[in-house]
Amino acid sequence: MSLISVVIPVHNTAKYLRKCIDSVLSQTLHDMEVILVENCSTDGSYQLCDELAATDSRIRVLHIEIADLATARNRGVAAATSEYVGFIDSDDYIAPGMYEALYENARKYDADLCFCNFSYDREGQIIPYSEETGEVHVMAPKDVVAAILSEKVSSCTWTKLFRRTMFDRWSFPEGRFYEDHAVIYRIAGDCRTCVHVDRSYYYYFQRADSICHTGTPIKKYHFFLADYDRIDYISKSPLFTEQEKDAMIARQVEICLWHMRSFMKIPGFAACRMEMYEMRDKLLQICRSRKLSFRDRKSYLEIRYLWTEYLLRHIVALRMHR
Repeated sequence: MSLISVVIPVHNTAKYLRKCIDSVLSQTLHDMEVILVENCSTDGSYQLCDELAATDSRIRVLHIEIADLATARNRGVAAATSEYVGFIDSDDYIAPGMYEALYENARKYDADLCFCNFSYDREGQIIPYSEETGEVHVMAPKDVVAAILSEKVSSCTWTKLFRRTMFDRWSFPEGRFYEDHAVIYRIAGDCRTCVHVDRSYYYYFQRADSICHTGTPIKKYHFFLADYDRIDYISKSPLFTEQEKDAMIARQVEICLWHMRSFMKIPGFAACRMEMYEMRDKLLQICRSRKLSFRDRKSYLEIRYLWTEYLLRHIVALRMHR
């Protein structure tokens, strides 16, 4: 059994895949299994995965017939055999010492979750997501959850190394975008110990045609659902005091209202009628019991009492923008 399993979903990323795999195979931590989960690629990624597996015995390939990132992650976790599991997006790459740093600190502190920082790669320009000290911090689950919910720590999967048994309870919501945003904070809340290696090891390649950079009404709707579900989690969580919960929920309501406004700025939003009205109903339900900022209260009143005018204003704005 390898020390770690690295799950890499692959969908139409043949252009970037070799660089990604090279960065994984050249890790200073050599004892690993690499699970490529190829899902319905049409650009040669299918064949490339098999070719790469033939070059290194550590690589295994799963070909699945569902083009869904969450499904690919779940299938990869189910196939993993190591105590710890990590994730990489197939168009990104990592620094040579990433998994050695995460694994050694996870073992040293018997952590269920160990995570590092990342940098953006924008056409070769490396931009850190945050400042870093290089220090190692042992963190309580409450503090990690709070940091994720406030976006001080990214909810991405790929900077993190998880004890594999954490996925005995949790899985990624299949058929939905922003699947990591929906579940990573929940996993962190179930951990006994978390460790943060305050150093950037992961390089997040920015490309216009990636999943997160191609905006559609359905993607924005799924983003809304992920953030709205956080409200229920916070309200029921034993990690936080009532005062802390109130402030955190207020922030999530603001975010959800922002998602609603953003949804209605995307061409074609009116065709997603069911999703639009579900967001409206959810917002009306939660806003009735909250103290809102002036801007958010204005939005609430509009979607409550002036819905037709609110809707038409966004449709007209889109037409004028064209």
